[in-house]
Parts: sequence; structure tokens; C-alpha cells
Amino acid sequence: MRRLQFSPFPDEDAGKKDDDDPRTNSNSPSKLTFLLFVLALGNLILFVSNRNQTQAPGAAQHPELAKYEATLARASALLRGTAGDEHSAVAQQVSDAAVRAEELAAKAEGIWKAKEEEDREKMTAQHPPPPPPAVPASPPAPSSPSVLPASGPRKHLAIGMASGINPAQLAVFVGSLRKHSPPEQSEIVLFMDAPSLTEQVNEILAKYSATAVQFTEESLSPPAMRSFHPSTYRWPMIADYVTQHQASLGNIVLCDVRDMAFQGDPFAVVDAGRPGLYVFNGVESIIIGKDGWNGPWIEDCFGKAVFNSLYQETIICSGVTIGSTDAMVSYLGKMKAEMMTDEFAKCERNGVDQGVHNVLIHTKKLDGEVYRQNQGAGQVANMQAGVMTVGGDFVVRNKQGQAVPVVHQYDRNEKLMNELFRQFVYWDIHVEKVGQGACAGYTIKENIEAFKGRCDLSQDGTEGGWESCCQICTNKPSCKGFTHLRKSCWLKTCNNVDEATVLAVPGATGGWLT
Repeated sequence: MRRLQFSPFPDEDAGKKDDDDPRTNSNSPSKLTFLLFVLALGNLILFVSNRNQTQAPGAAQHPELAKYEATLARASALLRGTAGDEHSAVAQQVSDAAVRAEELAAKAEGIWKAKEEEDREKMTAQHPPPPPPAVPASPPAPSSPSVLPASGPRKHLAIGMASGINPAQLAVFVGSLRKHSPPEQSEIVLFMDAPSLTEQVNEILAKYSATAVQFTEESLSPPAMRSFHPSTYRWPMIADYVTQHQASLGNIVLCDVRDMAFQGDPFAVVDAGRPGLYVFNGVESIIIGKDGWNGPWIEDCFGKAVFNSLYQETIICSGVTIGSTDAMVSYLGKMKAEMMTDEFAKCERNGVDQGVHNVLIHTKKLDGEVYRQNQGAGQVANMQAGVMTVGGDFVVRNKQGQAVPVVHQYDRNEKLMNELFRQFVYWDIHVEKVGQGACAGYTIKENIEAFKGRCDLSQDGTEGGWESCCQICTNKPSCKGFTHLRKSCWLKTCNNVDEATVLAVPGATGGWLT
């Protein structure tokens, strides 16, 4: 329960000296009287605070609290308006008032609990919990091949945004997919800007028969989209590509490329006898209305009424969606349409695409069949949900013991991430070199975290690269090493590197004095 600081006296009296004011009059009521009053008022404030924190949206204040407040108001008047020989009588009256207030509080608590139960039943009746996600009774085994449509030379498609991706993460994505879906069966199409298409990236794309579609932000239309986050503007780009090529496509997987790996054929998730859109729960331990990310995304872009209507719903992750061609064309068209409005531009930010995703699904705005799978028995692991487990063989399984074809957010499990790098990264990503210039005297190693959980000193922000961390560390006498990651220097007081505990972390750079 939250504790509040308060004064038992109205603010308008502050700074006044009055003969009847118990703060200034030497003949004021006893300390016992004052403490009884504070106790009673404190109970009221804490009680009201607690109720306000737990009541459902729109729930009315309970009328019993008015009696509580009135009782304390009378006690306050007695305390502040009495002096002289009336002290003992006043003390008794205030004491009685406090006791009465406690009785009313207990009664209000009981009534409030009943009211909460009534409100909960009403909320459930208005917004019943979603039915169990539709999971095929016998989901296809991850190793079973997907079936291409009989008509025409079609291929399945895995598509996503990959600008700025670390080459190691790209190798995990395309390498693990090609292990289960060869080029004869599927296309891999990734949107990338020119700086991302390094020699190494092009080598990886060629090795695994993946196609890069190059773009510039200046080419995005309408112009407002040029200020959008890549997680948002990817959707109109993907929608246009799929629509233009739909005649040659089979099943489609929409991917968060950076943190996705495959343990089986993802296209086989679409049951040949049940075409449609297959979507997958994210974190299931919190509903949309109480989540600090998804709730605001929906409320800011769609308004309070839509937010309230989805308050009790489960979060559905937009990082991976799988479907047959017709279902995907329809879904992508609606995602794009929502994002092209002037109103959407006002609420746009990183992650808000998941808000759109949830609104379209939960409000049933999509055409055709939508099959939703949960994290207990589904075929896609969203590792952030913390439901599916990683075995000693580094295979991710659902609660039914089934190895799932798709693993999203694998970087939430460091051991799994390192195993995937070991399997699919075919070059040494941990380039070690002797520091130069400001880094003279340091050993520098790329794509590692050498000191995780050890000898922490401080975190210093930097707009420079890892080289700036050398200078920052040198200027601190107790600093002997650092990890540079995402514009921050994580300074360390040690420089002993144990190779057995070094973690592979794409984009991180470690440095230590030698």
C-alpha cells in the first residue's frame, strides 16, 4: 500500500497565527487527541488511495466513503475550534469520532469488496475473456514439409525489415531458415538500406539465396512516413511487395528478422486444410489494459473507447505472423491503410504497429479465418513470454513437449543465442586487436560481453563509438575495462577475461587494459 504524506490542517491556514489554532495556542488539546485525529484521517487517505489504485476504469466512488469523510470533518472542527476547559471532553469526542471512522472504514471495505466483485462480473459479461486460441489438434511436426499450392509455379515467402542488422544475426535468420526450407521451396526477401549492404552482408545473402530489396527513406511515400520508425514503415513496404507478387506466392511468414531463428519449416504452420491468418500470443501474464506499452499504443492511436473495449484482451505479438496468400494480402492491406492517415502520424513511434495489429485482430476487422495460438501449445515461441523452455539440447519446446518451428526473441536467452551463433555464424565474429590512439594499452574484441555481472563501475553515455569508451575509462583511475553497447560505455573495475564466461553479443565491443 502506498504511504502518503499529509497535513491534517487545510492549506489556507498555512502561515496564520490564531488563538484557536492548535498549532500555535499553548492551551491546545492534548497530543493524544491530535494523534487520534491523525490516525483516523491517515486511515481515510490510505483507504481511499488504495481503492483508487484498484478500482476498475470508470468505477464510481462508493457512497460509504462520504460518511467516513463527514465523520472526520466533525472531528476536525472539534479539534480546531475548541480550547480551554473543554479539552478532556473534546478528546473524548474526537476519540469517539475516530472509533466511528474505523467502524465505517471496515464497513466500507466490506461493501467495496462486494462492489468490486459486482464490477468484475459486469466487466466479464461485457468483455468476456477470449476463447482458447485455435491450435490444430495435431499441429504439423516441425520437420514436415509445407505444401505448395498445386496451381502455378509458386513459392513460399519469408519477408521482413533488416536495415542495420548485425551480420551474425542475419546469418542465424537466413541460415536456420534454409536448413528447413530450401530455395526451391521458398523466397527470402529483406528490405535493407545501402549502408546495411556491406560486403559481408552481401556474401551471407548470396550464400543462403536471400534477396535484398534496397530502399532509401527519401523514397518513402507519403512524405510523413519518412519520419516513422522502421518498425512502422516496413508494413506499407511489405504490403506493396506481397500485393505485387501474390500470384506467385504460397504461404507467407512476416518476420522480425533481428531476433528470429527456425527449428522447423515455418510455412507448415498453415494447415493445408485451414487457410487463413495464424497469429501468436505474446506475453500472456498481463492483459492489454494493464500493460505499459501495448495499452498506450492502442489508446493513443485509436482512442479511449477502443482501449476500454480491449482492456481485458491478451497481447498478440506482431513480430511474427504466418498465413496463406489471400489472408495475408487482406491483413497487410488493412495494416497499411491504418498507417497512412494523418491521425496515425500523430501517435506513431517505435512499437505502435503492434497496437494496430491487436486492434485489427481483437475487433474482428480482418477478412477470412484468423487462428490464434497461445504460448502453451502453439508453434511459435515468443521468448519474452517466458512460457516455452530451452532444453539441454538447445531446442525450444512448448508445454506439450513439441519442438516449435519458429523461435522469436531468442536473444532473451543468452545461452540459446550463443548456441545459434555457434551453429550458423561461419566466421570468427570475435575479432581481437591491439588498441591504437586513445585506446593504446587496451585489448579490443568485437561482439562480446566479457564482464557480464562482474566488477561494475558505472554507465556513461556516449555519442561516439567504442573508441570513446577508452578515453572515458582512462580518465577514471579505478576503471580497467569496458563494454560498449548502444551508445553506452559500461565501465568495469577488472580486466581479467575468462573465455569460458565470455558471451557473444552482436554489436557489443569489449575493451580491457593489458
